[in-house]
Amino acid sequence: MLSSTVRRSATAVAGLSLFGVALFLASPQGLLAQLHQLSLTTAFWVTLLAISNLAVVAFRFWRVLRHCNIPLSWETAWRACLSGNLASLAFIPLLAQVAGRQAILHRMGVSPVTTASVSALERVLLAGTSAMAACAGAGYLMGQEALQRFVAQLALPQLSLVVGVAALVVFGFTRSAFESRLIRRSLSRRVFSASLETLGITVIGHALIVAAFVVAFSAVGVDLSPMQLLAAAAIVSFAASLPLSVGGWGVRELASVMVLGGLGVDAATAMAGSVAVGLCSTLAILLTSTGLLKRPLRSSPSITAKPLRMDRHDLENTASWLLGMTTVALVFFQVHLDLGGHVVNVNVGDPFAMLALSAVGLWLVSQRTLPSWTLAGFNTWLLCFSAALLLAFAVGAARMGITPWALGNKLTGWLVLLGYLSAGYLLARDHGRVGVLRMIEVALVVICTIVWAKVIIRATPWFPGQLAAEPINFEGFSGNRNALAFQLCAVLAVTLGHLRILSRRLIERPWLHAALLGGLSTVLLGIVLTGSRTGMGVAAALLLAAFFSQPTMRKIILTSVLGACIAWLVVTQLASAIHWVFSSLGAGEAAGSVGSVGSGFSEDTSDGLRWRANHAALEMWWQSPWLGAGLGSFIHGSEARFGETLTIHSTPLWILAEFGLVGVAVMAFAVFIVCRHLWRHRPLDARNLSAALLLIGFALFSQLHEMLYQRTLWLFLGALLAAQIHRRPSE
Repeated sequence: MLSSTVRRSATAVAGLSLFGVALFLASPQGLLAQLHQLSLTTAFWVTLLAISNLAVVAFRFWRVLRHCNIPLSWETAWRACLSGNLASLAFIPLLAQVAGRQAILHRMGVSPVTTASVSALERVLLAGTSAMAACAGAGYLMGQEALQRFVAQLALPQLSLVVGVAALVVFGFTRSAFESRLIRRSLSRRVFSASLETLGITVIGHALIVAAFVVAFSAVGVDLSPMQLLAAAAIVSFAASLPLSVGGWGVRELASVMVLGGLGVDAATAMAGSVAVGLCSTLAILLTSTGLLKRPLRSSPSITAKPLRMDRHDLENTASWLLGMTTVALVFFQVHLDLGGHVVNVNVGDPFAMLALSAVGLWLVSQRTLPSWTLAGFNTWLLCFSAALLLAFAVGAARMGITPWALGNKLTGWLVLLGYLSAGYLLARDHGRVGVLRMIEVALVVICTIVWAKVIIRATPWFPGQLAAEPINFEGFSGNRNALAFQLCAVLAVTLGHLRILSRRLIERPWLHAALLGGLSTVLLGIVLTGSRTGMGVAAALLLAAFFSQPTMRKIILTSVLGACIAWLVVTQLASAIHWVFSSLGAGEAAGSVGSVGSGFSEDTSDGLRWRANHAALEMWWQSPWLGAGLGSFIHGSEARFGETLTIHSTPLWILAEFGLVGVAVMAFAVFIVCRHLWRHRPLDARNLSAALLLIGFALFSQLHEMLYQRTLWLFLGALLAAQIHRRPSE
């Protein structure tokens, strides 16, 4: 209840802030004047299109359940969708639809993870369909060259290529028996026809929403050609589908103002069309939701009936595997969306993590229990830290008001981290040791693919367009080189902890064993290329800890270090050689397309500014030692003190300054339960050793950088600390 309230508040603030920007551009008087032009006939047709879309979505949901061998009646599927639609008016649709649907489906025996996975499938199809339509519309309005620059800025081609190559490696060479069965089943003619059917239904539903925007824009007086209206509606519809606010409010209006404004339409007219669609869509949900007041005409068959008695657990296994592994594969990718000058950072894995949170949360509610962890006291610590976070937020709000950074970044960000914790928990709970090992292997393959993709782009002249969009530093898709260094260190920690098991699994296939060595070397190479001195120090500490804790693995560790040194020499010298060759041949343009592969160390001025910020954090704590200065207080006053926006570059100092001694006590409790657990379970098995190395890396890294909110930390902790409830068929 608490998490949904916080999430609802944060997304409401995000939507209101974007709506406020659009309203500022349009002016309230102009918006009201345009809305008065809408006729009842227009409202009727837009509402009818919205209701038709809701019916199509419900039909798609019913058909997907049928394809999954869940024989629910149409009435039950319709009521479940109505419940989800109604809940989506209260808070972010990504979570609301799962919770609302499950409120109906749990009576039929459908598990929360199945409901969440079906919702994830729907979201992926909708995102792909609306994104393709938006790209086509943008290409028509802006031209192909401008569209290519925009897509390159988002790094979507790189992201797609990296994920595709990583998937090919993972499933082509190292798939498990469970995954082999899943792939064979996915390649069947029945699944292919079902996928085409679901995609077709999604296209029809999206077309109805685009048509609603076209009707609304035409009604408020947008004077554009039919093709321009259609293209603009496709772009606005895609923006409205992004899970950034409640019901798409704010994002939809700002996108309309920016897109139509670029075509010469005034802001008030553009915003009026989007507001009309939003109001009519809300009316459509309220009208159709009256169907929930009626009692079901007939009972629906339970999925525990004979058709599913043989494979119910297999269905849940598949759902949890897809949800968990998708989160693992996408956690390393962050894209930046520019909404009218407001840059929004979106991690591609966040929607799947939040669906995992809803699945685990609903399952726990249905079972009336708490998550089961091997780390005693972990639930207590999660509750204590959540309470400390809310207390710090309240203190900050009382002293300086609610700041977007405190609410949107830290408070909402904590729920996102719980989502990644839930994704790891799902994998370990439902798939046990195999799930944890596959998580490590997938993470290792994806992060290595990222490193080599970035090396190729920066060291060769073959991708000048991609190089132009590359930042100066080697930061992968994380947006910050220290964040990438931590991701690499986290993967290094869990891989070293399971090195004995991984090596034993792959020893029968020498080339895969060599690939493991190459993967470790690539991780170390990536850490060096980031230029993060903290990352290099943490990696050295992890290697030493693994070297002395696993004597039989010392040869592999030393070989990996040697391989990383050779790879670094080859990569750096290759880039210089390519630049020299093209310069000698007079191909200056090609030579200029070769960039510096790695990052340099940060400058003294940057280091000095960070130390000044950390010193200021100590002074802030001294002024409010018990409760701290409040969440967001440092960044709120940094502009006046330093002349720029700064954060505290140390997790302990951040906790001390903004949480006070109350926060320090909570973190001290975490240290106590971890040390007690490791002492009781010595000698450490693979999972405990991986957790120990991961927490050691975090403890060292966080001294000089704020790393508590790194998603990979919580994803891996969820898998390493979860207690397996019972063995599943994937074992």
